[in-house]
Amino acid sequence: MTEAEEEDTAQPLINPITSSAGSTFVEGTETTFTTKVSDNAVLAKIEMYIGSELVETVNHNDTTPEAIYITHTTSTLAVGTHTVTVKA
Repeated sequence: MTEAEEEDTAQPLINPITSSAGSTFVEGTETTFTTKVSDNAVLAKIEMYIGSELVETVNHNDTTPEAIYITHTTSTLAVGTHTVTVKA
């Protein structure tokens, strides 16, 4: 375990996920989901899910803490309610 990993006791900060379509979607229309993730230590990996499906992964191997943006664009969402989540 590295010194940075031992000192990292704070949870990453995940900003609210935004959508290019707002809260209303039209089937077949391209929609982009974006959020910013930051931490006081190094972020190794960020994942974005729609429902239980992993749709984007950002692997970050830099040694400095910084904000990372994760974005996913889709036009294939079926009609209905979808939950978009991010894990860091």
